[in-house]
Amino acid sequence: WRRALLYLLVLLAALTPVFTGDQTTLLVRPRDSVISLADGIQGLPAGSAVLISFDYAPAYAGEMDPLALAVVHHLTATRVRIVAMSTTPSGIGIAEHLCRTIVNQMPGYRYGESYAILGYLPGPEAGLRTLYKSLGNAFKVDHVQRRALGELPVMKGLASLQDFDQVIVLADDSRSIQSWIEQVQSQSDLCLHALVTAAIQPALLPYRQSGQLSTLIAGAHSAAEYEKVSGTQTSAMHWADAHAAFCVVLLLVAVATNVIYLRNRRRRRRS
Repeated sequence: WRRALLYLLVLLAALTPVFTGDQTTLLVRPRDSVISLADGIQGLPAGSAVLISFDYAPAYAGEMDPLALAVVHHLTATRVRIVAMSTTPSGIGIAEHLCRTIVNQMPGYRYGESYAILGYLPGPEAGLRTLYKSLGNAFKVDHVQRRALGELPVMKGLASLQDFDQVIVLADDSRSIQSWIEQVQSQSDLCLHALVTAAIQPALLPYRQSGQLSTLIAGAHSAAEYEKVSGTQTSAMHWADAHAAFCVVLLLVAVATNVIYLRNRRRRRRS
């Protein structure tokens, strides 16, 4: 019955937003790094170009997708050209799904004109070196329409990474971010943003402190913060109540298990 009760409490925590109506939104306090990224995107002129690399596996989609959706939604709202890619094979499917989810809500935001998906870039170090020098050498055709990059209107004026206003990398492995820093950022003054899992954020803090990363954001807790500061509406803010309720459940379970343990210990001593 204890296990069944625990499952019931977790289920009730997941259903909390249905009854509370996003009551915890007032408690969300965006961090400086989140505000910096949102302000940087908001300040981009319409028609600017941003490269997004989806370098995380589906196993981390639960943590990374909400933040990725919020950022892509903000980019489309500011009418920025989006060019997506990945240095991991499974990342392309994630890029397609998230871009289509947001673009379908934005009339007039068409593939090839406002956004494009270049595809998978093999060989992290060598591939990124090639990408830095020439997009055409790294990707002969785009992933969706199989057309030469020069034929896509969205790629007008984009010959290398230096032609992008900002580069955003979503990753679940610190080595992926390190490759971007070593092969791309160290060669220029490119504005590089790292949106990563909470597990690898501490390993990348020195790069943020040295200025090699313009921003470093952990996806676990930043999606709702980004939605609040950018004014976008996806799903992260809606689930903030569920996250808060789950934390309460964890606290209650921790207290209850310790009380039961101490009570049983006293009984054993008396016997």
